[in-house]
Amino acid sequence: MKTEVCKTVLTAFLFTGLFFVTTSLHGNTITATAGPGGSISPAGEIFVNHGDNQTFIFTPDVCSQIDRVFVDGEIYPVAAATGQYEFTNVQKDHTIHVTYRVIPKITSITVNLVFGQTYDFFGTILGETGTYTHTLKTSQGCDSTIVLNLYIAGNGFIPVIDIIDVPTIAWVGTSHRLYGTVIPVDATYKTIVWSIKDTGDTGGRLIISNLSTLLMTDAVGKVEVTATIYNGLAEGEDFIKDFTIDVRMPDDKIIQLKVYPNPTSGIFTIENGNPNIEIEAVHIYDLMGRKINTPLPLKYLDPDRRFIEMDITHLSSAVYFLNIVTNKGVVVTQRVVRE
Repeated sequence: MKTEVCKTVLTAFLFTGLFFVTTSLHGNTITATAGPGGSISPAGEIFVNHGDNQTFIFTPDVCSQIDRVFVDGEIYPVAAATGQYEFTNVQKDHTIHVTYRVIPKITSITVNLVFGQTYDFFGTILGETGTYTHTLKTSQGCDSTIVLNLYIAGNGFIPVIDIIDVPTIAWVGTSHRLYGTVIPVDATYKTIVWSIKDTGDTGGRLIISNLSTLLMTDAVGKVEVTATIYNGLAEGEDFIKDFTIDVRMPDDKIIQLKVYPNPTSGIFTIENGNPNIEIEAVHIYDLMGRKINTPLPLKYLDPDRRFIEMDITHLSSAVYFLNIVTNKGVVVTQRVVRE
């Protein structure tokens, strides 16, 4: 940590026998930086007098948005949401850094209605189950597409529309669990049966264990797998969708974490996709950056300690942030919504 900055300005005036000396500027330095995609104002090394306040404003470039704000190395979600941060009563040196990300090109939403209800999708009134798209155009060229999965529930058969959330990155020599989320959630048939379409050069094979389907591989490459829901589209007509699994060599620097279901009613799973990294603790913070419970108890669901069940049913409905600490000294932040 830097020591207090003490700056002394010495100015001498010799005029008609008078000599003046002025001194005393005492304060600290705040180092403000921004990553690609935007700016921070003011920027650079900012001198602040002791006890003063200093506000920083974050401005994304066209087609970008604020990702994260780091104050003295810690993440501040509220600052990212509001677009600014204020240091109050400055007594020491500080650092502040903001990162940006490109506005997503495609956003997918799912709406479930009952028979007789309609949905206004950008001025178009929809009343039938299906997938619809709408493109939002801007003068800056930041066009984005909204994909709507609309399901109208009624009496009788409910067909499958899609299978999503399938993990598509696997690691050589470790078990990779195949699963997915069936859309709509109340489809008449939802059991997914997995099969291998093409193993490539990976030596891929499937193992059924405790009602789970595991993919095992011996080398890097691509594996084509098929998800089938029998009678998923209609009686006698199956729903079939192919997925490509990218098999990689484990790397200590790659962190693959997934939180689901999210939003959650209180019970959710953290999946660690890298067998060389182990989760050691999970801390939870509210939107104001206040620590709620440290640490949350870890309930491992498998011998490899890659699947962890978390319980936040004791917390009220709100948005929270998980700080996930690994054995590599890395802290990963994940957003979770408690319904």
